[in-house]
Amino acid sequence: MPIAGLLYGIVLTALGVASWTLVDSPGNKIALAGGVILIGPLLAGGLCDLSRMNAESRNPSLLHSLIAWKDNALAISLFGIVLVILLGLWSRTSVILIAIYFAGDIPETPIAVEMILGSTSGWGFIFFYSLAGSFFAAFVFAISTVTIPILLDRSDFDVPLAVVVSFKTAWRNRNGMVLWALLIVALMAIGFATRYIGFVFILPLLGHATWHSYLEMIERPNRTDPGS
Repeated sequence: MPIAGLLYGIVLTALGVASWTLVDSPGNKIALAGGVILIGPLLAGGLCDLSRMNAESRNPSLLHSLIAWKDNALAISLFGIVLVILLGLWSRTSVILIAIYFAGDIPETPIAVEMILGSTSGWGFIFFYSLAGSFFAAFVFAISTVTIPILLDRSDFDVPLAVVVSFKTAWRNRNGMVLWALLIVALMAIGFATRYIGFVFILPLLGHATWHSYLEMIERPNRTDPGS
């Protein structure tokens, strides 16, 4: 399913490039860059549907993956709103932390990077900024470990139930989840290092892997009809 997967990757790359290009404030640029991680699970939903069709011996369809959310539209839409709210909270937190460090006057990105890396207080800022970012990322990771696949696969699940199952799944498989989280961070670092171009290939990998991890960790209902 290379073409369909790459199209999803291109969408994420386009969003990242647009946010970096259109936003003037260096603080907002940095915040939105990290925000890519927060909205990634939602964009991976279509890829999960492609993997589901392939696993059920159906012909994967890009069109079907684009409308796969319709069977549980309300729940998936609400979860999308939750992720957007978290993105907004992270963006505001990021901007506040950066403004505090620079006393409200944030210089251009190259100068800001030089100031941060060239001082002891700058490394302190990196520590606390990373701590805050890790908290948001870990929370999103926990609530979205299997949430999107569940909501796609089970129309009888709502958001609270899917999130609870995701939390429990992440905790029960915590050793594997730590490795999975580290792999995501490493791949995201590659995506940022390539100025978002790497996400064209990274998002399809993560999206398909999300579905297969769901199959390994969650028992699905018996289905006699492969097309159901």
